[in-house]
Amino acid sequence: MNVKKDNINRVLGIIPSLESPPISELSKDEWYSVNTVIPKEEFLQILPSLRKYAQGLIVHRPGQVLPLDKIHEDEGK
Repeated sequence: MNVKKDNINRVLGIIPSLESPPISELSKDEWYSVNTVIPKEEFLQILPSLRKYAQGLIVHRPGQVLPLDKIHEDEGK
């Protein structure tokens, strides 16, 4: 999602993340891109708040999510 600098702390207070989401500066001054993974149920709950403070929300639904243990197991084959 794209977030104006003035709203970054508001958005960070709304979205869940393990530690801190990746934030990239955009080409337009005072704008940033914030990326995070949010479970669908939680996303639907916070969506009204995000719409107040962010623009350009892009939602991707993963086709498959593998537990980390499964990924490490497959690497050993």
